Amino acid sequence: MGVHGTGDNIGSGESLRDTFVRNNGCTAQDTPEPAPGSLTHVTTTYSGCSADHPVVWAAFDGGHIAAPQDGAPGDSGSRTWVPAAAWEFITQF
Repeated sequence: MGVHGTGDNIGSGESLRDTFVRNNGCTAQDTPEPAPGSLTHVTTTYSGCSADHPVVWAAFDGGHIAAPQDGAPGDSGSRTWVPAAAWEFITQF
């Protein structure tokens, strides 16, 4: 699972993501990104991955922050969507 801000050198994050997509046998695809200024995120779950090797990519409208939140700029430990998304990813195993 990768979470990356579109305002934080998104290309390097996408390159790392694509390595996992290839290594895990997933089907390559274009991933949507949230519109600039939208303060939202878009999550993509790749298909075709080998058993027990899923890849999920979440791009958010923001920069280099640890706890992005929808609807407001900056970090928020209490309003971020990341822990729930990470928990959903981890508990599938």
